[in-house]
Amino acid sequence: MYRSIDTSFWTDPKVKKLIPTDKLLFMYLITNPHGHVSGIYYLPLVTIEHETGIPSKDIRRGIDTLSKGHLAFFDPENEVIWVRKMLSYQGKGDKIRLSVANQLNTLHNSNLIKDLLKEYESWAIPYRYPIGGASIQEQEQEQEQEQEQEQEQEQEIGPSDKPIEKTKRTFIKPTIEEVTSYCVERNNGINPSAWFDHYESKGWLIGKTNMKDWRAAVRTWEHRNGDKPATKEPWEI
Repeated sequence: MYRSIDTSFWTDPKVKKLIPTDKLLFMYLITNPHGHVSGIYYLPLVTIEHETGIPSKDIRRGIDTLSKGHLAFFDPENEVIWVRKMLSYQGKGDKIRLSVANQLNTLHNSNLIKDLLKEYESWAIPYRYPIGGASIQEQEQEQEQEQEQEQEQEQEIGPSDKPIEKTKRTFIKPTIEEVTSYCVERNNGINPSAWFDHYESKGWLIGKTNMKDWRAAVRTWEHRNGDKPATKEPWEI
């Protein structure tokens, strides 16, 4: 994955006013490996601190500065970043609009979604707010969890319709290396770090239920993208 940065970044009056640390932070928000063409994506502050080396207090201050300058915004409840003008440099077409809509479905109704849709109202992004407040991703995960439970119940019944002893399944949290290997094996275009950080922050729960099969959860994210590998395109600010 690679990104292209417009050289006008450095001559933008708002950017020129930033102190060096905030310029680094802003550049990171545009170029980090967890981002999305839409400019809005899940990114915990601990990840920013780990990958940039910027102290957490300076990250929080920097995000506040970027927010006041209308350059980037942060939703602390859902840990979602939005680089405001990033999408406007990505071209405009059905493929891009659908990609943005799919991305919004992963953000758990972040309050930044409404701001992005208002900013790009003329784009007619095909996004519908989930019924009942649950994101499409959460609904798919719950459906997959229900299917797993049904399969387990079927396995508990033998050929003579008599219950057989149930084997207890113990969930073992995967390593980031295992997730990366599985995503590469399936060529699914999923960002392993984003997937891992997402469930790590939720205590490896799907909704309110303990995760049973992390590979099934990875496949659920694939369903959100239509089981198609993500294409790689240059990103510009």
